[in-house]
Amino acid sequence: MKREKCGKRFLKYCPFGLYDAECLQIWLEKCAESGIFLTGSGSIFPGVLMMEYGEPEICRYRILSVLPRTQDDREMYRMMEESGWKFVAEGSAGMEIYYTDNPDAPEIHSDPDLQAEETGRVKKYNFALDFPLFILMMAVWRFGLRSKTGISAADVVWLCLMALFWILSLAVRWRSFSIQEKRLKDRIEIDEKYYRNMLLWRQIYRFCMLGCLGAMIVFVAIKII
Repeated sequence: MKREKCGKRFLKYCPFGLYDAECLQIWLEKCAESGIFLTGSGSIFPGVLMMEYGEPEICRYRILSVLPRTQDDREMYRMMEESGWKFVAEGSAGMEIYYTDNPDAPEIHSDPDLQAEETGRVKKYNFALDFPLFILMMAVWRFGLRSKTGISAADVVWLCLMALFWILSLAVRWRSFSIQEKRLKDRIEIDEKYYRNMLLWRQIYRFCMLGCLGAMIVFVAIKII
């Protein structure tokens, strides 16, 4: 059945990244039940997806980090379409998103061991990105020391909040990645409890990161003003 589109596209906050494949699949399916679908535009920036309205339906989304390839990719896509799956969007690191509203379409999935390996690589990559943020925090600290007013007691509060949120974000992200890796290695089926648990961890992490950046911006604004 061809999905009817309403033509209106919009940006929607997404709590999960492509490395949270199973949770993101569930989130997309819940959106589809409400008549909101992912478009082929893919991600705009982390945490936001381009979506469009359509008729509510029960469907399946699958995010694959590794696909069985043939010498001709067009042939591979043809085989996927013939089995009832449609290519929707391509994400980072070669991850691809597929969709079907056919309940009889055969299941497709990535190998759990490969997913666990990919999650480990993503974890290391994400933690490597925290180093520039640490350098930026040090630069902000030096900026405060060199300002005319120096560092006041109020400034220390903002700097401590900035450091606290940053440390908490590291701890929360490490914990959520560890939970995800363990589930993949033990091949435990995802359920609603796990989904809500991961949703909570991701929300806490993003709150901590926004708190760190917010404290940094306020501190710099105070010193400039």
